[in-house]
Amino acid sequence: MPKQRIILLICLLLLGACGRTDDSVGGPALPLATITPAATLTAAPPQPTSTPIFQRADTSTFIQAGQQAMTEQNYEQAVIIFTQLSMQNPQNQDLRLLISEAYARWGDVTISASNGENEKVRSGFDQYNHALRYLPADHQDGTKIRAARDSAQHFLDIKPALESLSALEDPSERQRVLEQLLSAADFINTHNNAMPGFKPMYRDILLAAAEFQIALAKNVEGRANKLEFWEQGRNYCQTAVELWESGAEQAKPAVECVSRFKPLIDPPPPTAVPRPTPIPLRPTATAVPQRGYYGRINRNYPEVQGKSSGNAASCITGRVIQRNGSGVGGAVGNINNGGPGIEWTTNGNGDFSLCGLGYSNWAVVLNYTPNGFNGNLVVAGVWVNGNSDQVGVVEFRER
Repeated sequence: MPKQRIILLICLLLLGACGRTDDSVGGPALPLATITPAATLTAAPPQPTSTPIFQRADTSTFIQAGQQAMTEQNYEQAVIIFTQLSMQNPQNQDLRLLISEAYARWGDVTISASNGENEKVRSGFDQYNHALRYLPADHQDGTKIRAARDSAQHFLDIKPALESLSALEDPSERQRVLEQLLSAADFINTHNNAMPGFKPMYRDILLAAAEFQIALAKNVEGRANKLEFWEQGRNYCQTAVELWESGAEQAKPAVECVSRFKPLIDPPPPTAVPRPTPIPLRPTATAVPQRGYYGRINRNYPEVQGKSSGNAASCITGRVIQRNGSGVGGAVGNINNGGPGIEWTTNGNGDFSLCGLGYSNWAVVLNYTPNGFNGNLVVAGVWVNGNSDQVGVVEFRER
């Protein structure tokens, strides 16, 4: 049907509506002033006649014009046509269904083109509301339209709540808001996850929830209790990863989130990569009498079961000291936790240091000094949790 004819039909309908003295309708309708500016109606309204205009034209012609407008996705025009017809036929339920369908499709198009902008999402929400007003409460299309409307409302509610989340210092309040955000996002994901702008928003909610699980784990004792929170956090991260195709740029923060939980849930072995302890070279003849040394721990940390950091970054340092207080360079020993030892050799000041140690009880052993000691002097019970801020300190001093 030519567009000029559709426009002419609309004008006829509008003129017919102006001739009515009874402006009641069969339900709430969107005021025409919000759709068609009054300035476009320049002709004076005709006097009421005994035969209204809609009766002088074939009603099916107007319905066909409205359906043509819907085919062309001109849903605003379709709403105008069907609404005017409904005003002339307030008992015609089929016309109300056509109005509802036009509004619902209009809402779909508005949301699809919204790019996540609040104003456009709000317009889509309003259009869905109008669609529901013209629809019988028990109509089968009601469920779908209500889900689309509520998805739009949740989308509008999520944005300010997510932006304010970082400012919440009270853990219980933060948890409450996160639970609300997750519930709203899950609803959209179930009913309308193609909404523009939704996936990045859902990802940010999931990553915030994962971060909160780490905070909750710090407040409980025992690895088994912490593990429950860590696994939940990893699940949030994995859900965020699965929002996009593999390798998508938008999924990178979620992939990094999964990686963060891996050492917590599956920690590396508590020791650094072990190496066989080399047999130190010792003189074939004793040039000086056998020297005696004793060892002691100068800095240690309490053993706390289940407090492993999951890292392997702690250090143990020490010094080998002669009677006169000077360091013994070239002394040899090792650090172990029951397995193969990791060798150390003192520098010219008598100092040694080994890092990359995990959560364990470590033994520090002195095997040899150039000034006459050969043996296995053991200082046991140096505890570290694997974090880089823990550095055990020992010394071996000549008697």
